[in-house]
Amino acid sequence: MALQRFPLMTPVDGEGKMFRGFFHVNNDEYFVEVHLPENNQNARVYGDSGLRYVLQEINEQELMNRLNQCEDITLFLSELKTILEEHGATHKNNDALKFSTVKRYKALMSELKEIGFDKVSHVNDAFDTIKFEISDQGRIYIVQAHIPSTYPLTPIKMILDGPSHHDSPPPTTTMMTMVHQEKGSTTTIHPTLHAAMQYCDEWIEIYRDYFVCMDELDQKTRILDPDQPMGKDTWRRIALKGHCSLHLELDPKYPRTGLKAMRFYGSDKNMKSFQQLWENQAHHWDNHHSPYENLRRIFGAQLMPKVSNDQQTDTSTDVECAICYAYKLEHEELGLLTPDVICTNDQCNRGFHPSCVSEVNKIDSNI
Repeated sequence: MALQRFPLMTPVDGEGKMFRGFFHVNNDEYFVEVHLPENNQNARVYGDSGLRYVLQEINEQELMNRLNQCEDITLFLSELKTILEEHGATHKNNDALKFSTVKRYKALMSELKEIGFDKVSHVNDAFDTIKFEISDQGRIYIVQAHIPSTYPLTPIKMILDGPSHHDSPPPTTTMMTMVHQEKGSTTTIHPTLHAAMQYCDEWIEIYRDYFVCMDELDQKTRILDPDQPMGKDTWRRIALKGHCSLHLELDPKYPRTGLKAMRFYGSDKNMKSFQQLWENQAHHWDNHHSPYENLRRIFGAQLMPKVSNDQQTDTSTDVECAICYAYKLEHEELGLLTPDVICTNDQCNRGFHPSCVSEVNKIDSNI
């Protein structure tokens, strides 16, 4: 009766302490010989090569501790079967995870081979971040792909430094599922790495002229803002002579024709002269030429060129605050300040930070 659950096991001694036979675990049949414990110790398990292979992967001390608690043959075999089933479930999960990892790796390597390993600039150890350098007409575009651990079941996130498609239609590929701005960059979601790179190629095709125009402005004019322009920054604040500047914003889709904003900063007198010049010449804006070429034609020598750190310039072109000699100033209460308070004296016309002027006035009042 005691062996009804394990009918293929039979006693081999007169005391009922040793049993030998076959029993099934997870559809596998093992030949086993067991020695029941005495006083909760000295339990023994012997078996065929298949059982020995499984047992060697189980913690021996834990195995014996559990079996030493079972002095009845049915309890002993039930506990042994439970241990083997638990190990089988864990082993199966590990195999599934390994299979998933291998499948992910093979899928990525196959796609990278098709895309071209020459475009890969960096892969991290976890193989979940891949950086690409895409060369197009002399310009290098850096894009970053984030690969989830469950790829290809979970889509890829691609990060691009450039404009998004909020105001213009996306590339024609149907593989792209979502586009949004994230931390200053354009983030796109794609089902495969190949689809992501196809999107990037079409994205570059759409915005190629935008990057050409922006690069030319950055290389040939004195940019006051942003400090380190990024692809997403569709505007520039450009220095003009007379301590003035202009704010220019372009339409990324149509950078030569889509002038979204043009504003001037400086003293009233100097600023009015630039505004008048712009009003007189704006209708001559040539859409076949770049924004820089048009600005140079309209403002001529008044458009300040880019200068290197060691290059000396005439003080008449200074745009920094005449008190602290910085252009940008981080103020504790007012935030980031630029020298927008302009002296009304025609012999000065310099710009000042409001906080700097306030500090000087405090000093003067105490003298």
